[in-house]
Amino acid sequence: MARSKANGNGRLEEAMALLIHNQAAFVAGQRETDTRIAELERRMEERFQRIENMLLEHNRILLEHNRILEALPEAMRDKFGFRAPGTKSVEVSRLHHPITTRGRLSGFGSARASNSCTFQGTLPSPKAK
Repeated sequence: MARSKANGNGRLEEAMALLIHNQAAFVAGQRETDTRIAELERRMEERFQRIENMLLEHNRILLEHNRILEALPEAMRDKFGFRAPGTKSVEVSRLHHPITTRGRLSGFGSARASNSCTFQGTLPSPKAK
C-alpha cells in the first residue's frame, strides 16, 4: 500500500508541474496578445486622427467655397454694372478662385485671370427709366 501512495504523489507532482508550465505559457501568450492589441490601438488612433484632420480641412474648404458662392451674384452684378439703386456693392476681389459655371463664365475673380472675365451668352439688358 505504501507503494501506491508514493506512486500517486509522483503523478500529482507531475500534474502540478504540467499545470504550472501551461499557466506560464498561457500568461506569456496573453502578454504577447496584449502587446499586439496595444500596437493596433495606437495605429488606429493615429489613423483616426489623420482622418479627423482631413475632415476638418474639407470643412474649411467647403466653408470657403460657400462664402465664394454666396458672394458670386453680388460680385457679378458689380462686375457687369447691374445694380439696383441704393444697394451695397460687393468687392469683386473677395473671390479668390477661378470659377466656371457650366462652361459659361470663366476666370471670374481670379488673380491669374488678371481681373478679366469672359462670358458666353446673353445678359439681360438694364431696364430703361
